[in-house]
Amino acid sequence: MKFSVFALSLIVTTFLFSSCSPKNSEMIVAEYGNYNITLDEYKEAYAKSVGGMEAAKDDSLEQLKTYLDLYVNYKMKLRDAQVRGYDVDEELNAELDEYKHQIGKSYIEEKFVVQPGIKQLYEDDKIEYKFQHILIKPDTISRKEASEFAYSLIERIKNGEDFGELAKKYSADFASKDVDGEIYYIRPTQIPMVQLTDILKKSTPGQVYHKPFMSAAGYHVVRLISKKPVRYKIRVSHIIRDFKNDAGEPDTANALEVIKAVKFFIEQGQSFDSLAVFYSEDPGSKMKGGDLGFFPRRSMVIAFDSVVFNLKVGEISDIVKTNFGFHIAKCTGEMDYPPIEELNESLSQFYKKNIHAQRMEQYKDELKEQFSFKVNDKLFDYIKADNIKTFFDEEIGESSVYKSIKDITAFSFKDRTFSAGEVMDFSIQNKNNTGKIVDSSFVANLINTYSGKILFDLKLEDLEKNDDEFKSLLDEYRNGILIFRLQEEEVWSNVTLDSTGMKAFFNENSEKYNWADRVSYKQIFTTSDSLSNLIINKLNEGEGLDSLFVLYNEKSPKIESKCSIDLVEVNKNAITQQANKLKNIGDYSNPFRFENGWIIVQLVDRDKARAKTFEEAKGECIGPYQEFLSKKAEKDYIEKLNSIYNPKKYYDLLWNAIDKSSN
Repeated sequence: MKFSVFALSLIVTTFLFSSCSPKNSEMIVAEYGNYNITLDEYKEAYAKSVGGMEAAKDDSLEQLKTYLDLYVNYKMKLRDAQVRGYDVDEELNAELDEYKHQIGKSYIEEKFVVQPGIKQLYEDDKIEYKFQHILIKPDTISRKEASEFAYSLIERIKNGEDFGELAKKYSADFASKDVDGEIYYIRPTQIPMVQLTDILKKSTPGQVYHKPFMSAAGYHVVRLISKKPVRYKIRVSHIIRDFKNDAGEPDTANALEVIKAVKFFIEQGQSFDSLAVFYSEDPGSKMKGGDLGFFPRRSMVIAFDSVVFNLKVGEISDIVKTNFGFHIAKCTGEMDYPPIEELNESLSQFYKKNIHAQRMEQYKDELKEQFSFKVNDKLFDYIKADNIKTFFDEEIGESSVYKSIKDITAFSFKDRTFSAGEVMDFSIQNKNNTGKIVDSSFVANLINTYSGKILFDLKLEDLEKNDDEFKSLLDEYRNGILIFRLQEEEVWSNVTLDSTGMKAFFNENSEKYNWADRVSYKQIFTTSDSLSNLIINKLNEGEGLDSLFVLYNEKSPKIESKCSIDLVEVNKNAITQQANKLKNIGDYSNPFRFENGWIIVQLVDRDKARAKTFEEAKGECIGPYQEFLSKKAEKDYIEKLNSIYNPKKYYDLLWNAIDKSSN
């Protein structure tokens, strides 16, 4: 028996519930047998069902009562499962253990790596960095030579050589080398290299970082210029004069003269918006008073961006020259940095693509420290001493190297040790290991992989003892399995589709099963108006539509490709409607447009609206009949539980479950 994963959406629902006083926590809202349901327990369960107690503030007493009824039924079922011994069933516990490992790794990653990582990225992304870098590519030289040369550049910069000049001379980043290797203000979510972000966070402005870092492109020498809090988005208006006169000829002097005059008018108190309408040569913004709307850093050319992002709201710039002309800018607004919830999707995508793998390895190192992980270095002495070249495959257990090391400790966690034999036996499952030489490096990789699995097993054990959320997750799943098995035995096993019972069900509900007016017809489709007229002429001359269909019908993806169509509801589509308009059996229509062509239909038969017979409705009855039987079996089962546990429900106490004070 496998429990369907459909229950997971219920299981992982966030637990949200309001607090209650000690007096309220002792209130009993229901009893069943020798067991009670307290107000606290009810509140917690109800909160999960509706998405938190805040969402329940406007719920009615009827809603609270209905849920209590369902919850009491649920609790009686769980007790019945315990009485039957389901909770100690080996198969059930094996399935729970499988689920624990299946969901556990994802739970650990999400709670201890992904969510903290995204929160940290959110905070990191509130700082922007301007820096210089020099890229040394190991293309014409080796990696070792590239690394050594990068280190030599760091020493030269520390000794006073100009970073920008060295960038121009040596950097392989052609986008930045001619501007002194400078990278204009950039945020961590715009940097796909997590190592670079880490370096910038640790760097001191003005100082070259003490060592290069390696990326896929090569070795980078980095010097932080400055860092500052991010202004998320600012709103700016501008007035621009381009470098051309009215004749379209270059005229920088005239543009400068006009923009200086505009600057003077602004200083004299004239309206910026009005001057923009009159003087600006930006057709996209001038009629809006020069408004460019809100935009983030790096949306504009650097010459403009560097000025406007230093303006306070309401402040007006001096004259700014860019490749487009002379500008005067005014900062008119600033957008607050959004809460993490608004940015979570984009942060999550960036994090998982660029950061997660490295952070996961860091977390494994943290777990190794938490559980006192140690590798037995003596193991590698035995491997080095083996002079026979051994290849790893399914026969590894017969090799001399395996026999010589299988009982030697490979690694340990606190008081638990794992042998080299365990590591190699586990690693045989991975076909990627097949054919590789069993040397120190290979065995170290095997240990790293296997110990990683053990790490997560140890963390799961720790979570089961100390993490209430994880324990609740497993409890919900365990309860789900118990309920599933009860439903199988008490409900679904009693759903038997017998013809006699189904016919009785049909007779009781026959008014629900009816035919609408239907028609049978013949059809022929063409994409040519002239061909459809030819077919009409041949029909008028007495030829049958069946033979004409064989000769002239063209296929269409929207039309069933056959001549005779048997009994279809008259309002199904335009074709059936046309067939229904025909007065007599055998009448045919004139060609009419349908989709990308013309259709001619001929009426074959009519069937007036009527009740369906049992045979006609049998297929339609199966689903409702199954549902009827399931509800009856469920009702019978609940009645049996009621007779055993005699539940009592104190509905008048349920208002205490909801805080109405803020309504």
